[in-house]
Amino acid sequence: MSTFNLHAEYVNLPKYDADLYSDLSDLGWEYTCGRMSRSGMQVYDQIMTRLGVLDDGEHWNEDCYKDHGCDH
Repeated sequence: MSTFNLHAEYVNLPKYDADLYSDLSDLGWEYTCGRMSRSGMQVYDQIMTRLGVLDDGEHWNEDCYKDHGCDH
């Protein structure tokens, strides 16, 4: 599947879905509690950055990010 087709699937999704943001916030607790893998943290940070919740280079929980030795 080309990148164009992959992105085309998501064009009509709403930019704001309260339930989605609530679910992502709940998942953030897994991050904060240190139960996410480093790759999971990276993906979570990417999602939250793309949604505009985090700024580029920002992490959901800086202390947890540092404790896990992340470098993304």
